[in-house]
Formats: sequence, structure tokens, C-alpha cells
Amino acid sequence: MQNNLMSLLDFEYQKLGFYQQLANIFGVDSCFGQLSQATTLQVNAALFLIQNQGLSYNYRPLNQDSISSQLIENLEKAFIFESNTIQLCNQWLSSEQDANVRDFIFRIQALAYNSHIPLIRKNMVNVYQQNSSIQQESQVLGEVEKAQILFSQTNEMIEELRAGTLTQEKLGGFLSNLNYSLIGGVILGGISAMILNEILNKNKE
Repeated sequence: MQNNLMSLLDFEYQKLGFYQQLANIFGVDSCFGQLSQATTLQVNAALFLIQNQGLSYNYRPLNQDSISSQLIENLEKAFIFESNTIQLCNQWLSSEQDANVRDFIFRIQALAYNSHIPLIRKNMVNVYQQNSSIQQESQVLGEVEKAQILFSQTNEMIEELRAGTLTQEKLGGFLSNLNYSLIGGVILGGISAMILNEILNKNKE
């Protein structure tokens, strides 16, 4: 099984590549520039921790994530990246024994939840504020908040799935209640992929 810290670093490098592409387009002062800088610090900290453990990390260039011509779609992808960070950290924490690594994973998770997601959320609302009426702005804010709630509910169901307590009725009810018209297609796809990936992993066990 791959070292949790190595898995985390693989994922951070993937995020970094995505944010760097967008920072080059929208500028270092954009939210993507801020996310790129923050993720660079996280990558360097992970490399330092790996070195202290006497391990070596072989960087494996990954295929770059596609960049959309629409700013809002790039923000949605960033939202998914950080939401997946929270989910993956829960997964890594469930099997990690090293206290220093656990503390580092907690820090990465906290940054995603307390800093990165609020920054992305703010910029998503700003995009709509520039092109929408006050009434529509309020609606968009509610949609973004709803997406955050759905990711939280998805993580709860994944934990139940791992524990073997998730019923088909509960999963079916959750999926049927998704309002496709209120959630961006990219975000909805991210939620579906999270659930499907966990079901496939469960079937392999």
C-alpha cells in the first residue's frame, strides 16, 4: 500500500499544476495565484516531512487538468479539488499511525476547509455579482452553500458505505433529491464520481 504522505503529495502536485495554469492566465494576484502559492507551501512542507522520515519521493508528472474558457467552471473545478482534499484526508487519517504525518494531514484538511474553499466560494459569488441582478446574486450564494452541504452529506454517506451501514434506500433518496438545475454540472459530476469511486473500491474488497 502506498505511503499516505506520498499519496497526499501526488494529489497536491496535481492541484498545484491546475492552479499554476490558471495563475498564468488570470495573474498571481487572482484567487488562483493565491491557491497556487498556498499549495506550493504545502508541497514543500510535505517534501520536507518525507525527507525527515528518511524516504525519497519520485515526482511523476501528471496529465494537466483541462482549463475551461469560462472562469466560473474553473472555480467549480477548484471547489471540487478542495472538497476532495477534505474527503481524501479523512481516508488517509483512517489508516495513518505516525503522529507527525497525522498532524500534517489535519493541517492540510483545515486549510482546505477554512481557507481555500471560502476563497473559492467568495470568487464564485463575485463572478455572478458582475453579471447578475441582486435577486440572482442571492440565489447564486444559496447554490454555492447548497453545493458545500451536498459535499458534506456525500462524505457522510461515504463513511457509512465504508462501515457497511449505508442502505440502498438512503443512497437512492439522496441521489433522487439532487436538484440538477441548481448545481453546476462540474460540481454534480464531482459528487457522482466520489460516490462511484467509493462503491467500486468497496466492491474490490
